[in-house]
Amino acid sequence: MQKVVVIGAGPSGLYAAIKLYQKGVRDIVVYDPRANHYTRPGHLNKTVFESAERSLNLDFGLEDKPTHIKDMERILYREAIRLGIKIENKRFVRLHEDSKNPGVVVADASGKEEIVEAEYVFEGTGKQRKVVDAVNKVDPDSPLQLTTVTELPVRNHFLAYVKMEASDFSRIQIAIERNYPQASKVEPLAYAQSIIKLRDLGWKEFQFPRLYGFTFGKDKVCLYLHAPENLTKENYDKWVQTVFDCYTSPLQMRSAWGQLIVERPAPVSYTHLPASTKPRFGTFSLTAQALQKFSYKGKNLPEVITVGDSQIDFDYSLGNGMKNGIERIDVLLHQIDISDNEICFNSAAYDERVNPYIEDHKTNLIIAANKVRLGFAEALSVARSKFELALTASKDEVEKKNIGEILKEIDARLSGNLQVSSNLDNSRMETPTKQTSKVLGFFDHSQPNEQQDTVPTPVKSFS
Repeated sequence: MQKVVVIGAGPSGLYAAIKLYQKGVRDIVVYDPRANHYTRPGHLNKTVFESAERSLNLDFGLEDKPTHIKDMERILYREAIRLGIKIENKRFVRLHEDSKNPGVVVADASGKEEIVEAEYVFEGTGKQRKVVDAVNKVDPDSPLQLTTVTELPVRNHFLAYVKMEASDFSRIQIAIERNYPQASKVEPLAYAQSIIKLRDLGWKEFQFPRLYGFTFGKDKVCLYLHAPENLTKENYDKWVQTVFDCYTSPLQMRSAWGQLIVERPAPVSYTHLPASTKPRFGTFSLTAQALQKFSYKGKNLPEVITVGDSQIDFDYSLGNGMKNGIERIDVLLHQIDISDNEICFNSAAYDERVNPYIEDHKTNLIIAANKVRLGFAEALSVARSKFELALTASKDEVEKKNIGEILKEIDARLSGNLQVSSNLDNSRMETPTKQTSKVLGFFDHSQPNEQQDTVPTPVKSFS
């Protein structure tokens, strides 16, 4: 039987290797320098684990505890080792071109290279797409080309694993429910001051940055935030605290007797968890790109088959990336047969079968991006009203000047060609599918998204 190489020992690579083994493929080797050293952050909903358990016919033995991406990786790694799948801590270097014995070149920690012959190479390096890049370097005209699904309105994001008292976390949940997305109840001067602080750190919009999270232990929380481009490390704490302060800004409302009153929520704070090599506090970026084709056999090259995030980028706010990736690998395995001890892969049938899953994922990405764009556009009108009131309320001349200058910018953006419709990606605005409805539910508190995988179900008030 032909040898199979899997590049990448993350969830998709390991899952694909296990499924191939269950299908009858035995000559499998997985390469990844970080194999069995899993620290990747990110929460996963139990539904992802349950989906993998059903497909693999395994019991992961999970109890009622928070689950993360690294937990999935460790479980799949142990299962692969139990099955006898070979996993080596070597990095992928390049493809090996040979008309009779193609394969890959890998290297160990010392840099010593090794040629590994392989008929099939599974690309499991996620959005890094190392194997795809190697294919295109050898064959620039290959069909494994990226296209942009949509331009994301926010590309930079922040992940914070921190300590926070339960009472503070509860206040954050309540504050977000009341203030996101338009902060319509926030007292005008407090709103203007919050926007000014955000702008000082690089935020360009007039809507508060999105914030949500979940608990994963006593007084421990994981938080996801929008972040400005080029946020420097020395401003990480300032950014997180500023966003907290935005959501606990003074609120202006009317009493039962019609009197205008101001409610001042208590501020919230956090402390850092003990120092660790695990990534716990920092930024990460997102793109929205997808491959045009998902497998390719080039001249003198092994057949390259992409899986997981290498096929299409994920958006953590949708909470569907890993679950959809697992489903697409299951589709892939239906297009692989073992006949006379040989692997038979129908690439054309696979592209045809997997394409609806990819198209649905694209639609979800576009709708989610449009939802954020729409919020930013609608926030301008709210901002104009609040900044006008703030200009009157402010007693500080420097602050009044700043507010006045920002008002001019708001007016310019409102009077320009920045209508909501021109900001939206209309390429996928068809009737929402069932999957798409879940995306809308993520932003609409009236439709809780119970099937998400990387967003927290316990905190429904977080958007």
